[in-house]
Amino acid sequence: MDKAILYRDGIPYLAPEIILLYKSGKGSMQGAYAKPRTEIDFKAIMPLLSEESRKWLLDAINVANPDGYEWLDGLLEY
Repeated sequence: MDKAILYRDGIPYLAPEIILLYKSGKGSMQGAYAKPRTEIDFKAIMPLLSEESRKWLLDAINVANPDGYEWLDGLLEY
């Protein structure tokens, strides 16, 4: 939990890699707006993640999507 809930100026927020994991779920990619917005978020957040956070996200997406997921190639680029 120490890595899931982060704080900035005393305000708690969910770690960005957890948000990206949630957005990688099939249920969250519905509607014409959802997929482009999620891809924009992914491209904006990935360069800001630490190596540890990127590895965690890659492992978590592999577990959640054993048949593969389109972001995996992008994760390996960073």
